[in-house]
Amino acid sequence: MTNATDKHTSDEWLNAVIDEAVDPTEKPLPANLQERLIADGEDFLRRRSSTPANGFRKKRVYLLPWSVAFASLAVCAVLIVKTLQQPSTANDLVAALSDKTELTWAPLDAPGFENVSGFVKWDNATQKGYMQIEGIPENDPGSAQYQLWIVDPQRDKHPVDGGVFDITAGTNIIPIDSRLTILEPKAFAVTLEQPGGVVVSEGPLLFIAST
Repeated sequence: MTNATDKHTSDEWLNAVIDEAVDPTEKPLPANLQERLIADGEDFLRRRSSTPANGFRKKRVYLLPWSVAFASLAVCAVLIVKTLQQPSTANDLVAALSDKTELTWAPLDAPGFENVSGFVKWDNATQKGYMQIEGIPENDPGSAQYQLWIVDPQRDKHPVDGGVFDITAGTNIIPIDSRLTILEPKAFAVTLEQPGGVVVSEGPLLFIAST
């Protein structure tokens, strides 16, 4: 029967192996950790089987790489499944949302933004939403970033920061990252700000989606 000490030792050793697989580095394990893993493994096997303790020291060279490889494959499999499950459009991203507000982007007077298209979808119940944007200039993230503002008169007289984002060629699908709870969104507007965004924008507004 496995006692608490056995379980603690085996769990500690296995956790160290998995940590190395999930976050591998080119640096070897510290000498004190290597010796501790060896000692813990020897003690574990000595009490769990009739295998001589020095057998673990000989076999550990093979056991650790295979354990790392197995854990790495498991992590890769999870990431692949998650990637395959990612929706491909903003419609897919919010298809299951119940209380959706959908607004279409409209250009203002800013040069270079006359051909903006796309939409905003927002779900007040979950406080989640996404934007689809096309037809605006790409930005250099090191020089400037686009920033979303949510106009909610019920919340505040100032627009709420909806997060910063970058634009690349083609269709861009961007999650909304509201800093505050939105009560009744009336409009969504976009500005171009310094990297990381600002607390209060001085404009100008580039394009807007409103009720």
